[in-house]
Amino acid sequence: MNRNDWNDSVPLVGPQAAAPRDPLQPDPRFAEFLEWQLASELRRATRFGGVGAPSAAPAPPVVTPRPRLGRFVRAAAVLLGALALGACGAIAVQEAERHEEGQRLHAQYAVQIELARGREERAQQELDRRTQLQRAGALSEEERDEAEARVATLRLERELLELDALEVATSGRAPDRSLGAPLVAGRDFVGERLALELADAQRELARLVARRDRLDARQRMGQLPLAELEVARADLAGAELRAHSAEQHGATRRDFLAGKCDALAAELAGLRAAAEAEWAIASQRLAVATAQRDRLALLHQRGRIPMAELSAAEQAVADAKARFELADLELATLAQRRG
Repeated sequence: MNRNDWNDSVPLVGPQAAAPRDPLQPDPRFAEFLEWQLASELRRATRFGGVGAPSAAPAPPVVTPRPRLGRFVRAAAVLLGALALGACGAIAVQEAERHEEGQRLHAQYAVQIELARGREERAQQELDRRTQLQRAGALSEEERDEAEARVATLRLERELLELDALEVATSGRAPDRSLGAPLVAGRDFVGERLALELADAQRELARLVARRDRLDARQRMGQLPLAELEVARADLAGAELRAHSAEQHGATRRDFLAGKCDALAAELAGLRAAAEAEWAIASQRLAVATAQRDRLALLHQRGRIPMAELSAAEQAVADAKARFELADLELATLAQRRG
């Protein structure tokens, strides 16, 4: 084997410097090896190919790697394109999910509103029936009064559901009833709910004032036991506290919208107002239940009432005490929070 044959059989591939390689470009070592193969074939064709063979192999093309900057620019463009497509896809998915959620909530509220209207209509029919009986002297005013309160409660429930459904249709999301909730398309749905609740609390307060006055007159005439009047007074006191709490919620909401407090402070203020009202109501209920239990215990000792009646009174005291302790715990928990 002569030196020329040895040159034809061994590629002259020198060591390459280690550097990052563009995966979209051919390996320089592979390109050099390919050039060597082509050059070798041309030399063999010149030596053994006979007539028509080229007298000399053409110079191999020089492979020049693209500048690194170009690689980075191309990679950055690809990356930005992928990010843009990914962001658009994520936004599209979110919008589709939001639309689907809004449609589902809208359908649910439509069913709830229809059911609420049915309950209100039936309660109104019962009120009309009791009104006729009361006018005919076949029913007490208190029994008719209870039916009227039932209608008012169901009316409020239906009106609040209608507001919720309107907020869902406007925002595409579930209603936000927190005192620190933002406006929805410029509309204060939270404030509108609070106004409805305050009006209902004031209506209930007026109803219980009239009831307390009627029962007080009957008790003075000896037609009503004191225990029943005490319950009516406790109900009235609770209604006063609830009306005051509703007023505080409305004031806190207005302060938030005016920028006088943040969302967290507004929410905590609302929770405290509700907890304070519940604590006061529970305290009054416990006092009334305890007084009645003590009276019944004395009557039982004299043999005037059965043990079952005293046991019911003791259970009422236990229930009232549990409610008071829960309200007290809620107040203590809120006192430790910021706002």
